[in-house]
Amino acid sequence: MRWQYSIHSQNKKFLFIFFALLTVSLLLSAILYLFGPPLIPLWYSLPSPAEQLAPKVYFWVFPILSVLVAILAIWQGRKSNLEHSFYLSRLAFVSGLVLLILLLIAQIRIMKVIL
Repeated sequence: MRWQYSIHSQNKKFLFIFFALLTVSLLLSAILYLFGPPLIPLWYSLPSPAEQLAPKVYFWVFPILSVLVAILAIWQGRKSNLEHSFYLSRLAFVSGLVLLILLLIAQIRIMKVIL
């Protein structure tokens, strides 16, 4: 049994979207790190906002999580010898993209509050 480490040709467009979202996440984190305030409301809640501030270095959590999600989705989305390989890989790519988009929305929301 030979294990193939390639992507289905129909799913290659997902790789471009993954890397585009990762680039946007990295750029947003770099912009906030350079031009943002020293403390950011990363875990903000209305009752006690002063206790929920974090140093701006912690904003790099979003790109790190995005890279981990992308790596896991690409790993699960590779070609295999399973019976429904294409459908499983499509499910892995779509679920990874949904998670990346949710992370990007959270990142943009925090930047909108700050800047």
